[in-house]
Amino acid sequence: MRLGLTAALTAVALFALAGCSQPSPTPGSTAQQAVPTATATTAVPAPASTPTTQSIPPAQINPTAASLAQATVTPQPTATTVPPLTPLPLPTTAPTATPVHVQVPTLVPTPTPTRVPLEVGPGPTPTEPGSTPEPQEFSLAIEPAEPFSGRDAFFTLQGLDPWERVTVQLFDPAGKPAEWVTEYESYLTDANDNPVTERHLYADAQGRTSWRRVGTRDQAGEWTVRVTQEDTTTTLTYPMNQLTLTPIGSKTLGLEFRLYQGPRSNTYYTGNVPGALTVDLQDHLKLVTDSLRSLSGLQSDQTPTIYLVADLGLLKQVSESTGSTLGFADGYYRSAGEDSGVYMHTDSLLTGIQRLFTHEYVHLALSETVGPVDLPSWLNEGTATYYEYLISLSGDRAIANKHPLYRSATLAKNAAQSGDVLALTNLEDQDAWNSQTEEDRIDLQYAQSHMAVRYLAETYGTSTPIDMMTRMGQGATLSEVFFRDRWGRILGF
Repeated sequence: MRLGLTAALTAVALFALAGCSQPSPTPGSTAQQAVPTATATTAVPAPASTPTTQSIPPAQINPTAASLAQATVTPQPTATTVPPLTPLPLPTTAPTATPVHVQVPTLVPTPTPTRVPLEVGPGPTPTEPGSTPEPQEFSLAIEPAEPFSGRDAFFTLQGLDPWERVTVQLFDPAGKPAEWVTEYESYLTDANDNPVTERHLYADAQGRTSWRRVGTRDQAGEWTVRVTQEDTTTTLTYPMNQLTLTPIGSKTLGLEFRLYQGPRSNTYYTGNVPGALTVDLQDHLKLVTDSLRSLSGLQSDQTPTIYLVADLGLLKQVSESTGSTLGFADGYYRSAGEDSGVYMHTDSLLTGIQRLFTHEYVHLALSETVGPVDLPSWLNEGTATYYEYLISLSGDRAIANKHPLYRSATLAKNAAQSGDVLALTNLEDQDAWNSQTEEDRIDLQYAQSHMAVRYLAETYGTSTPIDMMTRMGQGATLSEVFFRDRWGRILGF
């Protein structure tokens, strides 16, 4: 019965997948501006041509023998009527080229939606014809003036020539070129899949160009901006500060943790975890708890404690200390004991960190709600993934979260169409789930479970996956929950 149920659910969910078409993500706009197709130029009148007087040499005016008068008398020619001369048209004098004067708009401060404060200086001083113009100076504005590690910064170059192209490159405190990340949290690569560390940006009509630096992984120290204008390179530096937190305690779990008491939860963090990120996760915690309660009624018995480490290697060290098996995961949760809470590393971009926290929080809240019962892995993991994406799409960077969402949906759809889909009956045991080592298999089991749960939620309501697991926590089997509570209600038995 259980095998037939799961096979039926697989067929229904993937039938929907095979017929759905995920929209392609809209390419994210970057700070680079379009190159104008036409450049206004001032026509310079061509100099009037000066007539050249040619001297004819005397040899050319000496009479030849054929031109001298002969002494022999010749008969007089008969008079012939000569037709009147037809006047030849005189050449028309070409009009003199008239210079076209292009009116350059006066650079004045203009209201703009950017958060960068722009102060535009006076326009360039006119130069005498024929003189060499002096190079124009530019300035770099940064908001905030002293950015924090773990947060974004906004840059604006001003004082450039209109539509001027510049090359911008950033270097971290160790002098290493920094990878360029778009505002949609995509790492740029070239045709050979190498990281892009410099960008060509174009000034607008007022001589300004701006970009946003996604700074989640940027470490504190002195950073460098290198700006190249044709053959001229200018180097500027700016400080990246660490937001200083005042710990109120500490704990050792394989590593030394410091305690930050936030407005919504306690957070333990290790060295090299940005202080700003530690603080900012408090707002995301509120978004997750409020959204889950509204969407499904699910909530943890108490606000969870958060444990943050700098990278995956340190997280494995902590998991061993707490008696947990990490496997391929980037985070885990503990639902009992004084060390209960969400454990995760922060070596990722912001939306990835937020989705990871949401995923583990759903697991934690489910374990407290359902109790100590073995849930089908595809239902448990698929539900955490479903809410991970659903809640992230209501956050500040919805577009950045759509990219991995579309990849997940496309992966499951392609597997269904090619016949490589995994049977849900093979995705029920949590130990078997955690034992996978092939990255493609791991990605597919998450993607397929996500799509199966998404089908249930979109067909029967967003709380359906939670309701099913709650019933299983009360003793019902998956077959009873699915057929009696769902199909039975639809079919009337």
